[in-house]
Amino acid sequence: MRPSLNLFWSFIKLLAHKWILWLFLALDAIAALIQLIIPSFKLPQSVYIGILIIGLVWASFETYLDLLSKIPDKSRPVAPEISIFFVEGSEYEYGLQQGSESFTEKTSPIAQITMHMRIENTGYVDVDLLAISGDIEFNKPYNFLVPYPYRLDGSEFIFPVKLSPKESILVDIIAPIHPLGFLTDTQIAAQTREIIRQKKVAESKMFVEVIDSTGITFQRKINSSVSLVPLCQMYIAYWKKQKRNDLANLAVGGDL
Repeated sequence: MRPSLNLFWSFIKLLAHKWILWLFLALDAIAALIQLIIPSFKLPQSVYIGILIIGLVWASFETYLDLLSKIPDKSRPVAPEISIFFVEGSEYEYGLQQGSESFTEKTSPIAQITMHMRIENTGYVDVDLLAISGDIEFNKPYNFLVPYPYRLDGSEFIFPVKLSPKESILVDIIAPIHPLGFLTDTQIAAQTREIIRQKKVAESKMFVEVIDSTGITFQRKINSSVSLVPLCQMYIAYWKKQKRNDLANLAVGGDL
């Protein structure tokens, strides 16, 4: 395998996590501190250098063994690795779908949840992203439909999407939310109140599938819980805007 900056950086990060390296660095520091406190205590400079070299060589050898199993060759192809993360501080948000408010007969218009995610190739080989899919489990009174991935500019993904080692992409996972049509408006408002009272959540599962140059496929899943309270508060605000204080009052359990 040719040396690469990605491989070198992976080596440095693994090396920094080796406790034996920090142990020998601490021994060096303790010896230097003792020499400052007790001037009569002196060690040759070669001792400090020797301690540092021993710790560095030992930790480097352990790091080499860790990396050896991950370096691909003809007899041992490395498996692809992929990770999914929520964008910290902006995991998800609710909103009404564009144009849904134009249907004035709809007391409870279609909403959507947008989940902001980052997908990263955490392995050591190039991969092609084959699919991004998921499911959000909750259906009464708000039914979450199948989530679909979009780029940040709103365009759809054209698969496959190539990801180099340590490369990542940002994805918006959007799922429409339909208030159940067989429920009355008052039933929806009453169950909205119950969701707020119990602080209910919806369980989500997001999947990605990749393939490498040898044809090895790999899947990764992330499970999470999303609060339904902000969704309910959004509908309550919408009802108030539409002068449906009867529904808003029912949802909050009192007069507004």
